[in-house]
Amino acid sequence: MRNRFSPETTFYIVVWGILLLIPAFAELYDYLVDITDHFDWRGLCFVYVRFLPYLLLFLLCKLVLEPKLFFKQKQPAFFIISFIAAVVLLLVSGYFIPPRSHRSWIFVEQKNDTHLPRQSTDIQFIDGEPVGNREIVQNLNFKSYLRGPFFPRLLMALLMNGSSLACAALFRSSKDKLMLKEQQAAQLQSELTHLKYQINPHFFMNTLNNIHALVDIDSELAKQTIIELSHLMRYILYESDHPTVPLRRELDFIRQCINLIRLRCDESVSLTFTEPETNTPGLDSYIPPLLLIPFIGNAFKHGISYREPSFIDVNIAIEGRTLHFHCANSNYSRNSMPKQPGGIGLDNVRKRLEFIYPGSYTLDIVPTEKDFTVDLWLPLTSTPQPPS
Repeated sequence: MRNRFSPETTFYIVVWGILLLIPAFAELYDYLVDITDHFDWRGLCFVYVRFLPYLLLFLLCKLVLEPKLFFKQKQPAFFIISFIAAVVLLLVSGYFIPPRSHRSWIFVEQKNDTHLPRQSTDIQFIDGEPVGNREIVQNLNFKSYLRGPFFPRLLMALLMNGSSLACAALFRSSKDKLMLKEQQAAQLQSELTHLKYQINPHFFMNTLNNIHALVDIDSELAKQTIIELSHLMRYILYESDHPTVPLRRELDFIRQCINLIRLRCDESVSLTFTEPETNTPGLDSYIPPLLLIPFIGNAFKHGISYREPSFIDVNIAIEGRTLHFHCANSNYSRNSMPKQPGGIGLDNVRKRLEFIYPGSYTLDIVPTEKDFTVDLWLPLTSTPQPPS
């Protein structure tokens, strides 16, 4: 009942509504085209009464048996109880409301039968309908019902249960996939939030220390560095909450990060950063925020040694509708899969890529004892993704 407005419930209401309207439309059609001289309300009500055991069986399975048994890994109990319920409902309905369409031919046949029980001689037939002792008429009808329409109706009830169960399983599978996708999106958003908070303390603490040292050495450079740092903080706190951001803004963010990190590097570190020209087609495309920064963070963490010469080479290029990100650095971690503190490492970047670009991206990571190389190809989109 809590999900009465769900697509599954709406589907069942529509199907049952159509089934219940068909007899009414058929009776109305017969009346309008003069097949019958009056609208048979009594016959229509009798048809709906015959629908009653199927509706009760459907509600029993849908509201009780399926949620309590089938989807609780108790399938054998579900099939046994649903079969017993179908048999009981059809037997009860057949005893009290035998199919009217079978009465005439059943009793005409029994009227001419020489083996008819003695008490049935009290039965008279008026217009082909049995009239007489009610108990005898009911018993004869019920026996004929068992020999005739009971098994087809039982088969129909079982088929109805099977179809209903298949629809429920289909809707449940679709709902589970949607929930799984939402959970993955929530997990990735949580990882992105962790990444943002991870960048804040370490990166900003080191940058502020560098700015403090610059105040006495080059006050103008210290002022410019503070302005760039404020831009980064604004981008991380506000713009990176969107599913996608303009590629130009992401490149500005990466450039500002690298410029601030340069302050910590001396002459022994060879640092190069290459990006597309300002008029390059494709710069107006959109990519997810902070998608590339973990690779650059790993490069600076594991690629810089203050005792040996080091290098970091970051190259971002647009090749048609594809973004090519290349990052190579010297490797002093001796770890083929370095990870940032807090667990936001390359494995999590892969998960995020697989969720956002399933089957449409290429990621090549080549670790060696001396260097570490990452090549990533991403499809570019020309429209921003709306917030979820």
